[in-house]
This record gives sequence, structure tokens and C-alpha cells, in this order.
Amino acid sequence: MLLGFYDLSVIGVGSFQVNAVFTVTALVFVVIQKSIAEEILHRGYFLNNLRKYGFHPIAAIFFESLIFTAGHIPGYYNNWLALFGVFSLGVSASYFSWKSNSLIPAIVLHLTANLFGTIWWLTT
Repeated sequence: MLLGFYDLSVIGVGSFQVNAVFTVTALVFVVIQKSIAEEILHRGYFLNNLRKYGFHPIAAIFFESLIFTAGHIPGYYNNWLALFGVFSLGVSASYFSWKSNSLIPAIVLHLTANLFGTIWWLTT
């Protein structure tokens, strides 16, 4: 269910119905669901397993952030600045998750980044 709106975010909002309530609701769920699902996958699964199998914390954070960035390449193809931003978000979220031993700071950071990105995207 958490990835239920993944296709919507990949194909874009051009296929949305001309219904403001549906559009706003879908965008809210895209922001919330994708953020939580990606954090569970990347910080909850990948980062924890890298640490579990003996990776140094810095190496695990770096490698996991590369995986996180690779997952965003289709959305930011040929936009190196945006990919650097995604990588930076991955490093920050991984660091906060590792230091706090919780996914909550990473989820909040990711939600905030996706919210501002969505607002920026809708207003340009």
C-alpha cells in the first residue's frame, strides 16, 4: 500500500482527472506514502543490513546514499544538480537515522524535502 502511488509519481500528473480535490489528495498521498516507503526501504532495510554485515558507518551511509540516488535517476535524468541534492538528502537522512537509531528523523526530513519539492513543482 505504501507504494500505491508510485506509478502516479513516475508518469506525472498529466494523467490526473480535472478534479482539484482528487489532485490534491493524490499529491498529498504521493508525498507522504513515497517518503515513508523509501525511508523504510533505504534506511530501515538497506542501511541496517549494511551495518549488520560489518560496513563501517560512513561507508554504509555513502553506499546506501548511492543506492538511494540511483533509484531517483529516472526522475532526474541529466539533472546532475538535482541528483546531488538527492544524494545529499540520502546522506543526511542516513546520518540522522544512524545517530538516533530511529527512522523518524529520516522520515521527517524526507517528508519535508518532498513537500517543498512538490510545492516548488506545482508553482513553476
